[in-house]
Amino acid sequence: MLEQYRKEIIEIDERLVELLERRMEIARKVGEYKIDRNIPITDAAREEEVVERAVACLRNEAHRPPIRCFWRLILETSRSVHYRMMLGHEG
Repeated sequence: MLEQYRKEIIEIDERLVELLERRMEIARKVGEYKIDRNIPITDAAREEEVVERAVACLRNEAHRPPIRCFWRLILETSRSVHYRMMLGHEG
């Protein structure tokens, strides 16, 4: 039974990595857009909207705190892509 759970987690992780990689590519494009137009990288209100939208999708309210944390880390990672681009390092 434990091995089956682990196998399922591996499958989910592989899908998550694929989706997160797609997200980072789009974040890179957003960064290019913002840099080209001198738009501030950080938009706290927009980031909070993203977190709240993700949390609103939950079926189990007990998952709220870890999902909030997870999404904030994702947004932090996206910001780091933008800042690296500003410094001349590709995403």
